Amino acid sequence: MHANCSPSSSAEQFWVADTGVTAHMTSDLSQLSLATPFLGNETITHCGGFRFICDAFGFWIQDKLTGSVLLKGLCRAGLYSIPFFPSQPHPTPAASLIKQHFCFLGHPVNTSLWHKRFGHPSNIITTALLHHSQVPFSSDKVQSVCHHCLEGKLAKLPFHYPTVKSVKPLEVIHNDVWGPSPTISVEGFKYYVSFVDECTRFTWLFPMINKAEVYSISVYFHAYLVTQFSASLKVFQSDGGGEYLSHKFQHYLLARATQSPLLVDPDFQPESLRVVLPLQPVNLHPMTTRSKNGISKRKAFSASTSIDLSTIEPSSFKAASQSPEWQSAMREEIEALHAQGTWDLVPLPAHKNLVGCKWVYRIKKNADGSIASYKARLVAKGFSQEEGIDYYETFSPVVKPTTVRLVLALAAQFQWSLRQLDVKNAFLHGVLQEEVYMTQPQGFENKQYSSDFVCRLKKSFYGLKQAPRAWNERFTSFLPSLGFQASNADPSLFIHHSSLGTVVLLLYVDDIILTGSNSSLITSSAGLFVSQTKYVKELLSKVDLQDSKPCPTPCLPYHRLLKDDGKPYSHPEQYRSIVGALQYLTFTRPYIAFSVNQACQFMHNPMESHVVAVKRILRYLKGTIDFGIWFKPSLLHLQAYSDAGWAGDPNDRRSVSGFIVYLGSSPISWASKKQHIVSRSSTEAEYRALAIAAAELAWIRQLFCDMHVPLHVPSLIHCDNISAIALSSNRVSFPNETSTD
Repeated sequence: MHANCSPSSSAEQFWVADTGVTAHMTSDLSQLSLATPFLGNETITHCGGFRFICDAFGFWIQDKLTGSVLLKGLCRAGLYSIPFFPSQPHPTPAASLIKQHFCFLGHPVNTSLWHKRFGHPSNIITTALLHHSQVPFSSDKVQSVCHHCLEGKLAKLPFHYPTVKSVKPLEVIHNDVWGPSPTISVEGFKYYVSFVDECTRFTWLFPMINKAEVYSISVYFHAYLVTQFSASLKVFQSDGGGEYLSHKFQHYLLARATQSPLLVDPDFQPESLRVVLPLQPVNLHPMTTRSKNGISKRKAFSASTSIDLSTIEPSSFKAASQSPEWQSAMREEIEALHAQGTWDLVPLPAHKNLVGCKWVYRIKKNADGSIASYKARLVAKGFSQEEGIDYYETFSPVVKPTTVRLVLALAAQFQWSLRQLDVKNAFLHGVLQEEVYMTQPQGFENKQYSSDFVCRLKKSFYGLKQAPRAWNERFTSFLPSLGFQASNADPSLFIHHSSLGTVVLLLYVDDIILTGSNSSLITSSAGLFVSQTKYVKELLSKVDLQDSKPCPTPCLPYHRLLKDDGKPYSHPEQYRSIVGALQYLTFTRPYIAFSVNQACQFMHNPMESHVVAVKRILRYLKGTIDFGIWFKPSLLHLQAYSDAGWAGDPNDRRSVSGFIVYLGSSPISWASKKQHIVSRSSTEAEYRALAIAAAELAWIRQLFCDMHVPLHVPSLIHCDNISAIALSSNRVSFPNETSTD
């Protein structure tokens, strides 16, 4: 570093006056008139902003922090110079004219400071870096905690917010579903639902076949707490599974002012269960020893888990084998199969389809609900049959409901004796025309043959697609030998005429006519009363509406169901099952035919509004649970009532036809259905409804003719539309613009 403080010649030097500076300087003493030595030192700021300290003899550079002199130079020939030695890469204190040695003093820095300087690595990495760089340091006596690392690397708080635990038993219940189990129980259970009391940690467990049973079990458990413990359930805690979020479940909790919070972390992983010990002590009392030798008698702990298998319908052969009643039923079925010569044991030919088989168990009950008999049926797995190889034709006719009601009305009119015949093992009487092979029945394999032998079926077998048709052909071909002839109007109605009278036989699969001992038939001196009370009770219990409030009508007046009305129903299969059951109930309840017809139109995509309409029908049945049809003696006079709702369906503008046919005072036939085409006027809709009712009357009169029962009075059809009546009586006219849409 050099400072040039001498001009080239004193003659050329001139002064520059500046009022903004502290002092003026010159390096030529001859320019001063009065010069005195300066004993102190001053800091001079160069035009570039560089500062240094100087006096009359030289200048030096100091450390700002320590104040020590780093470099010093003297003025020679008007220049301040610092000697530089090429052997040293940088100026050192040795360059000073003062011949002395310097020693820098300091103390080793601890690892905590180096940890911060290096950007907060781990302690191991910090120590390794210092050792590798040969930098002296001092280790911390006490391992310090870096708060910056804790705050920067912490993802979330280490502890949850404190929760308040219930202090009163049975106020807060935790509920959860486990399953499915890899092994199904004997009764078919593969799930279980647990209820844990938050206060006492007492636990209840209920096995389930499927998750749909959670609602019914929860309702039962709630009623159990209220009845047995007078408990007031305030909070029902669950994990928010689909079985808890149904509209029916939430409505049940809301109606009882029960909270159902969802506080479970949605990111919960099943691996967390591995750290949980799923065991609870069964006996919290200390063990009592009997002697000093340590011999003890453990306190007995047992729970009654036995189930009477004779009262349930087993779903597997293993479960049925544990009950003597079901074992006896299976032996009876096998003996009947052998007595009928149902099959022959043969080796399976090559390229032949093999049909499996399984056991099906049913309990038949009396009208009072008591057990009548145990029925074990060996059925073939017909779904594995191939059309054109194992079967061809499958259709089998059954008697029509109108025919059944007509026969009942005639029986009440003429006081005929009614009986019911149930053909035992009916399908086994049919003869197979096809070549069908089936596996041997489970539990009854023939030990005299090898496992390669199978059953070559000779008779029609339950479960085969062609079995109903084979039985029907065999039975209907046998009846003519007894003098019975099939009706032209209904092929399942057989009539025998003789000098002694007329015998009528109705065939519905393997059931023949009806009798007073039937569970749905009540005989009295004044006639016959047919009802489906037991079926209605079972249906209401199935949908948990046995305690519902009855409705006065099955549907609201002038209310029509829309195709896209509200949200889709989450369980469409349940909707189809309930509506199918309601269709069966129309056999004895004509007043629900229209409402059921509306509900049937949305089987493919039911909405929540449609479910509400179906529940209204069920609530109406709750109030009319003992209703039925009363057949009593009256005049043999056929009359029908016809009506139509023009453009009654807002979805496609098609009209709805309805009719009911009476024999005397007893209804025997009715229907409510949409017309196939769109009617352009109310007259056209009513006329089509009249045509449908007239066709039904003509068919019923044919039944009377086949049974040789004379009708002395012409049949009447009642209609409330004058235009339709005029059109039906005058073939010339045609539906005009009356009430045209």
